Amino acid sequence: MAPRRSQLRLSIGAASTGLWSSWNGKRPLVVTRLLLLAAAALLGLSAAGTIELTFTLQPSYALLGLAALCGLPWVVDGWLRLPRSVQAAAAALIVVYLVATLFGSPARLASQSRSGTLRPLVYLVDLGLGLATIGLLCGVWSSTFARRLLVVFCAGATLTALLAVYQWFALHFGLALSDINSAPNSDGFTTGHRFQGVGLLGWERTRGTFKEPLVLGIFCIIALPLGILAFRTSSGRLRVAAGGCCVAVVAALVLTVSALSVGIFAATAGVVALVVALRDGHVRVSAALGVSVVLGLVVGPALLSNPSALSSLTGRSSDDLKLTADNRKSAWRAAVRHWQERPVLGYGPGQSSVRLAYRPDPRAVNRTVAPIVLGSAQGIWAASLIDAGVVGFCAWIALFGSLLALGVRAAWRDRGPRLLLILWAASAAVLASQLTGDRVDFRVWVALGALTAASQLSGGERAHRQREPEQPADERRSNGVGVELARR
Repeated sequence: MAPRRSQLRLSIGAASTGLWSSWNGKRPLVVTRLLLLAAAALLGLSAAGTIELTFTLQPSYALLGLAALCGLPWVVDGWLRLPRSVQAAAAALIVVYLVATLFGSPARLASQSRSGTLRPLVYLVDLGLGLATIGLLCGVWSSTFARRLLVVFCAGATLTALLAVYQWFALHFGLALSDINSAPNSDGFTTGHRFQGVGLLGWERTRGTFKEPLVLGIFCIIALPLGILAFRTSSGRLRVAAGGCCVAVVAALVLTVSALSVGIFAATAGVVALVVALRDGHVRVSAALGVSVVLGLVVGPALLSNPSALSSLTGRSSDDLKLTADNRKSAWRAAVRHWQERPVLGYGPGQSSVRLAYRPDPRAVNRTVAPIVLGSAQGIWAASLIDAGVVGFCAWIALFGSLLALGVRAAWRDRGPRLLLILWAASAAVLASQLTGDRVDFRVWVALGALTAASQLSGGERAHRQREPEQPADERRSNGVGVELARR
């Protein structure tokens, strides 16, 4: 019996090895890259083109999921290439949320289907897909693929911005296709057009294909540094197109009249500029930027919470700005209160929205009755306290900190603008995730994945690869797991 069992093990091992080898071949690689390119092109679709499967499924999200499944060998390969600190932070985050799921205290709303038994699973899948996106981008990254990814993303961002600009005119003049959104609005139960407040020239603020102007503004501040990167690194017609992308994105950002988005954009720009000044040894400039950043951190929050000051700058009413600020502060105070009841591991993934559920004012949407809808902790830091306690909060800090530190170290060694601009986009995305939403948006994961992959490619983070023998680019393997792509 022993020889037969041994032969059976060898046969199973050979079959699995052959299956894995065919899985990480060239055809799956091509399909994975095409799926990633399609996802990047459609990142501007948020509340439009969605499918309701209890939870809203966005096109890019579905494409990223398919890419992660098709490119699983490169997901593993990408994560194996990352520093131990990043691997440990990601592993800790997964363990914390699994433990919080097992030992949490989930609540459900009878009137809200999204608060059912699938909610923790959806949040775990969402976290897994985010981490898989980082590994996948690191696994399939190459200079050629990065250029293609940048081109298709900028093309999609241009169309998204132009649609937002058109919407600004269309809403004012009553033109067709002024709103194409099909997903629930931020109130949780209405869809389609909802008045977004008065903005530039007294016209309604634009939100494009997003739920509200703030989210469109966040997309714009992520897209603008990447548009500048495309402009800096291209020539001819592509350079003209990249310039048009930057102009369109700036126009859409202005029409959102989102003070928070502009504040995040300016804050991250100041930090990146400080990194450049320190790196290049400009002492006086570094000192001036350091003082400016500190003042911005002190004055910025006070300015954002002062409706009268912002009203004169943005043209929006003080009441509108006060309502926005009060909603965010109320959500944070409520999140802290719930966290104090279960401070260590929280209530479980996705519970922040359930615990902060509320009944909106039906008069705001011309309804007579409004159902109880899920709330928002207005930032992953507050949501993590309710979902996974102080342990989850620290795990998120470790992950974000390790990934951004990886980018800063690579940008410190690399003298070109490429890494700095990607660092700018990723930093803006991470900071925005701390001030809105109850989980990390997949666009933030894509920005972090691009930063991590570009940092690995820069040379400063590849000391362990220098010991590997040179092989043809498409034939390299990493730890016998997946294909390392051409680093051209």
